[in-house]
Amino acid sequence: MPQVRKHRRRRIVRTVLLGVAIVSAATIALGVSWYVHITTPPERIDPQTWRLPEITGPRLAAEWEPAAGVLIAWPLRLPRDLVCALAEEAALYVTVADHGARADAERTLRDWGLPAEAYAFIRTAQGEGWYGTRDWGPFAVFDDSGRCHLADARYIDYPVSGPDPGDHLYWLTKIDGALDFAPDDDAPAAIAQVLDLPRLELPFALTGGAIDTDGQGTAFVTEAVIRENAALGVPERQLLAAAKATLGLHRFIILPNYEQLGVHHIDCLMKLLDEERILVKRPPPDHRQHEYVEKAVRVLASHRSASGRPYQVLRIDTPRYRGDELANYVNALILNRKVFVPLFGIEADDDALAVWREIMPGHEVRGFESTGKSAWTHTDAIHCRTKAIWNPRPSVERRPDS
Repeated sequence: MPQVRKHRRRRIVRTVLLGVAIVSAATIALGVSWYVHITTPPERIDPQTWRLPEITGPRLAAEWEPAAGVLIAWPLRLPRDLVCALAEEAALYVTVADHGARADAERTLRDWGLPAEAYAFIRTAQGEGWYGTRDWGPFAVFDDSGRCHLADARYIDYPVSGPDPGDHLYWLTKIDGALDFAPDDDAPAAIAQVLDLPRLELPFALTGGAIDTDGQGTAFVTEAVIRENAALGVPERQLLAAAKATLGLHRFIILPNYEQLGVHHIDCLMKLLDEERILVKRPPPDHRQHEYVEKAVRVLASHRSASGRPYQVLRIDTPRYRGDELANYVNALILNRKVFVPLFGIEADDDALAVWREIMPGHEVRGFESTGKSAWTHTDAIHCRTKAIWNPRPSVERRPDS
């Protein structure tokens, strides 16, 4: 594996931070042309050329529905104890770039005591987002006969912006020309082939960390999803119509952006626990995110669930764990009857686990720290680096790249 891959995550984070300096200096030191360059989308989507995949009675699965497997990527950006815990609950589907990577992964998993039947390998293309299986991985969509399809949305770039609707979008691939997410955009085709499930190729952009759904036609997103697609050439009306036709999403609850400069993924803001309960982060009152998160809470409180009852909005404190960065406790994975929570090595970790155990009775709640190059961040954690596989016909015994 190329040496640069070991540092990709850090480079992407540095790129976001670099964007702040670049944007502030663009019109002064670098000139208007560079500013125009980094605010121009890397490509355009033409809705006039769309041919939406046909599916009868689509329903996008909720994340708490029973799962047969979990999608992770090699090289791992997950700690050993978490990987072993995931394997106890579901089959591991591990993406690898080539035979050499597969050999390394298989040797490691075997040394960790995992039996061969606990995992399968899927050879996929790997770009800069290879380890973020949540973002590029396919969605599980069921038709009216109960058959599972894998919906594959466009995974083009990470546009970053401030919290206000008028803020410009800055594209990471334009700020750092070495970033390339196109291979990851192609990867779901290999997932569908191995799982022997039909793939629905969606023409709009929708990364997995940017959406949460109740399995009953309601989707939660931030304004960033709407603005990203609009910048790519897909107006809100057509985006929502296409999502309804292909994913069965007939209602979008659009929350305000909340980061000073970021991608505003909803899985770093809130977690839908079931059809009526939502867990939302609570930054310290003096943190710059506080006012925007509280605005999102007010929006949530104004809506009703599919049952017609007001949403029950629960809170979890997310204090600073390093500098101004907030402990990302909502970026957790619900996998069947277990909850996997990121920990940050601070006193608040115990309180966060207590909150999760109180609000998820009947579930086993476990916390996991991660350090070094795999350390959790305030912008990604367990949820970002894993994706449940809803497969009515799982077969981890297959060795797809043998």
